[in-house]
Amino acid sequence: MAKEIKPDNLSGAARFLNSRQSTEHFEFRGLTGRIDTNRIAELRPPSTRPSVHVPRSLEKVKREFVLTRETDAVISEVVTLLRETTSARLSSSHVLRGLARLLMRRLPAIKSAAVASGPRRLPSTSLEQLGARVEFEQFLAGVFELGLSTAPATAPRHISPEPADNKPAS
Repeated sequence: MAKEIKPDNLSGAARFLNSRQSTEHFEFRGLTGRIDTNRIAELRPPSTRPSVHVPRSLEKVKREFVLTRETDAVISEVVTLLRETTSARLSSSHVLRGLARLLMRRLPAIKSAAVASGPRRLPSTSLEQLGARVEFEQFLAGVFELGLSTAPATAPRHISPEPADNKPAS
């Protein structure tokens, strides 16, 4: 059977907590007192990683997507294909960020394709509307296809085989 822990008012922790040198009140196993969080931060060793400024537009944002098994399989297949052909250890997030960059560059053409196709109404998520949702997704795919197949307004960009800031794949 476990031994019951009783507060020891003579312990170093108890004397510190009762000394009023701390600033946050807490209670732990019968002991009460205050903790100086500023002092704890001062005593914490400095980070060994250099501080790097990350532009706000490149900060990571966690998102959650609802996919069908079919769309999930397609994304997994694209990730696998790119892993095998580039020898890079890619994740779905890398691939989606790459696709987002492509879409950013082609946004004007995608907008033109969407405007040309006319207004649409998003179908309900009910099971009865499953066919309408699939049709709507096919419509969106057509808009993307048209927008991406339109010649870009600027000269095409060449992709360097290995960017200078990227380490070779291991």
